[in-house]
Amino acid sequence: MPGKILVVEAIATNRIVIRARLTSGLFNVLLAASAQEAMEVLDCDACDLILVNSILYDMPLRRFCRKLQQRENCPPLIILQPENSAEKRRKLLQWGAEDVLPRPIGDDLLFARLRAAIRDRPTPDEVALARAAGEVTGKTAGLFEEAGRPPLDVWSQTQAATRMLGNRSVGIRIHRERPRIQVTHPDAHTAALWQHQLAFHLQADLTKDHPENLLNGPHQAKPPDCIVLPICDPIPRQQLRLLTTLRAKPGLRRAQVLVVVQQGHENLAAEALDLGAQDVMLHITDAQEMALRLSKLSHRKWRQDLLQASLKEGLAAAITDPLTGVSNRRHGMLQLADVLADPVRQPVALALLDIDHFKHVNDLHGHDAGDAVLVDLAQRLRAAVPDGALLARIGGEEFLIALPSTQDLGAQRFARTLCRDIAARPFDLPDGSQIRVTVSLGLAMSEATTGDADAGDPSRDLSRLMKRADQALYRAKAAGRNQVNLSQSVA
Repeated sequence: MPGKILVVEAIATNRIVIRARLTSGLFNVLLAASAQEAMEVLDCDACDLILVNSILYDMPLRRFCRKLQQRENCPPLIILQPENSAEKRRKLLQWGAEDVLPRPIGDDLLFARLRAAIRDRPTPDEVALARAAGEVTGKTAGLFEEAGRPPLDVWSQTQAATRMLGNRSVGIRIHRERPRIQVTHPDAHTAALWQHQLAFHLQADLTKDHPENLLNGPHQAKPPDCIVLPICDPIPRQQLRLLTTLRAKPGLRRAQVLVVVQQGHENLAAEALDLGAQDVMLHITDAQEMALRLSKLSHRKWRQDLLQASLKEGLAAAITDPLTGVSNRRHGMLQLADVLADPVRQPVALALLDIDHFKHVNDLHGHDAGDAVLVDLAQRLRAAVPDGALLARIGGEEFLIALPSTQDLGAQRFARTLCRDIAARPFDLPDGSQIRVTVSLGLAMSEATTGDADAGDPSRDLSRLMKRADQALYRAKAAGRNQVNLSQSVA
């Protein structure tokens, strides 16, 4: 089944007819005779879309839309209207409808519109992933909002969210740029007219161009968030093919596309939706309605961008030490394990670095000073390690440095230079004072491998290498600190 649809229809015979129609389109159908029954169905069963086919006798449609908006991750709402006037459509779109379709409507267009709405809705797995990323980054604002909000209100430059941390409520503010909307039309005058009319209703960066220039024009530093693409004479089929090409072009494949279908080409609207358009307007050039639809699409694109950014930040937070910005212990150990697992590799040098008397820094100068030392040290280490080396903070004041393809003499030279340079330059503290800090390093070597069948177990090699480096670090501390000790054994 392509999706589960909740149909809200007061008349029993109409419910039977609609169920038969949608089932023929391979949709799974739930039925409700009233708005209240629809709410009860949503409480018990998840669905992908809500289709309202008539007036609601038990609840005003505006109130029904508002109640849907209050539900987390609510399905999109599509309304079939016999009185499909521009004013009525605008009201319903403002109240939160995903789309308003004429009634009667053919199966091809109806099914294509339902499929497109379901396709563009976040899946439960995506919502769960977004929520997990938001918990890591704290940026949950807007991730779980659906299209059911007044579209013209979405241009605020920031969104506020509240994340509960224990008993504290922390407000997270997320900056939002003005959406970039590209209006296209084969006729330059029509494109300019649409751009001019939309400027009265949208706070957006509007540009105009010929449709074919989307593919052939100069590369844009920031691609459009939304594209208005007409299907019109003299070559409507070519414009439809352009839609498929957009989905294959990097930078444009994620843009939201509103297709405006010229009268006489209604049969192409369903094809446009199935080829990737997010919305269609049937021979309608009402600027306010176009603005409402573009506002909704831009808001969806913003949510998608926010989700992607949140996932990237969540991934970075999962592998990065939050204080110093270098890899954390888990990621550093995984990277080192990958290096050691290579069946054919050069020797690997592992250095464990520990700050000498770091507890005294915290006790005498405070933890803010200790944090400043750790951050400064991480920056120095990042600048000192060669390309291809691994750097991670694996403990409070302990760092791991792995040098692939490095012999013992080169590793000792690197470690001693690092130890000397750190001791030579004082560390700045938050209060403006300076202190000198020294470090001790323990070195251990892992021998080269040639891909022999009797090569050692990588996990055991990692454990032995870490143990030898730790023992060497202990000897460096015991010998007076501020020095390097090399393990004489080879892992």
